[in-house]
Amino acid sequence: MSLSDKVNFNFRYRPKADSPDGILVQYLNSFKPMERRALILRALRAFYATAAYADQGEALTLDQLEAMARYLKEAQGTYDQHQFTLEVETSVFFAKGESRFNSRLEN
Repeated sequence: MSLSDKVNFNFRYRPKADSPDGILVQYLNSFKPMERRALILRALRAFYATAAYADQGEALTLDQLEAMARYLKEAQGTYDQHQFTLEVETSVFFAKGESRFNSRLEN
């Protein structure tokens, strides 16, 4: 493939509006098309860029990996705006005589 070649990618997905994917798609649709494309490509690069290069037989250099990590870290600023923490207190109860460990050494 030459540098002037282009690839086409079309994706149509119509999840139910109240499903997790539906909520995600509604969120993405709230952005202008260029912003939406940037968000989707950022996520795809974060998870699949290394695999894509490896699939093409091209290993990324350490400098390229560092640049990608730096880009993702800088892009994280928008991610932090949408982050939240949920603290959940849990307790575990065991029936009398029931082991907490699956170990043959415990008696």
